[in-house]
Formats: sequence, structure tokens, C-alpha cells
Amino acid sequence: MSTWLKISNKRFPIAAGIGLFVLAAVGVVGVMNIPKPIIDDAVGPRMLPAAASLFLLILAMGFTQAAYQGRCPDAADDPEMAPRPGGAVRGAWLLAGLAALMGLLATVGIGAAGTVGFALFAQAFGSRSALRALLIGFLFSLAIWLLFDQALGVKLGPFLSLGSLFTAG
Repeated sequence: MSTWLKISNKRFPIAAGIGLFVLAAVGVVGVMNIPKPIIDDAVGPRMLPAAASLFLLILAMGFTQAAYQGRCPDAADDPEMAPRPGGAVRGAWLLAGLAALMGLLATVGIGAAGTVGFALFAQAFGSRSALRALLIGFLFSLAIWLLFDQALGVKLGPFLSLGSLFTAG
């Protein structure tokens, strides 16, 4: 831990609050750069980003004030929030899940990639049943694919594509 963090428990939370202010400012600048719609509409393309930027600004003010007053508890001091043992192994499971998603998505489709990725993520968080994790991953992948492909009309490719495994090229 650096000396800067040891000197005062207030410094890091105040720096985080300032970082939130910077993110809010970036959001405001981004909102100002969104072109005005041709049709004057109360709900336009600026509304949601402007609301999110305003909300972030309010959170930044509250967080920074609490940090300045020393009311930001550090979760590292809470014994219930201590890191679980085996962080390197859990990190490896997470990386394996990401690799599975990236590697399988183009070859076997979102269904199989999401199922395997979810099961590996679940293993990283201590799942006791691989079969249950695979089933839940399949159902989540199917729900996401149906939402985007069928309900929203955003084509994510086939849910399952085994043909690319057996073709050369």
C-alpha cells in the first residue's frame, strides 16, 4: 500500500469523488455534442444521457462530501468483506470464461459460447454444480438471444451453429 493511502483514509475516497466529477463532466460534454433532433421532441436522443450525467453529478457531490467528512467506510476493514482465498484460481476461471466466449462465439454461436462462458464464470464464483451452471447459462443465453433477435430485431447470428466446426476454411 502506498504511503499516500496510509497518511489519510480520506484521500483516496476524495480522489474517487473527484474522478466521479470528471466522469460526469465527460458525460455533460458528450451530451452537448449530440446533435439536436430535427423534430422538436421532449424525449430526444439527449434525454437519457443527460439524465445519467446529472445523476452521476449528484452522486459525485454526495460521495465527495461524505468522503471529506470521513463517512466513507473502507470495506477492507470489515472482516466479512475480506477477500476469499484462492483469488488466482478464481481469476483463471474468469479468464477461461472470457476466452471461451471470445473463442466460441464465431464458431458455435452465442448459445454454446454463452452457456460455456456462464458455467466457467459460475465456477469462478464457487458454483457447486457444473450441470446446473450449464443449464442456467443455456437459459440466460437463450433469453438474451430471443430478446435481441426476435423482440428487438437485432441479429446476433445463429443461436447454435455446428456447421462451421465441420467445414474447412
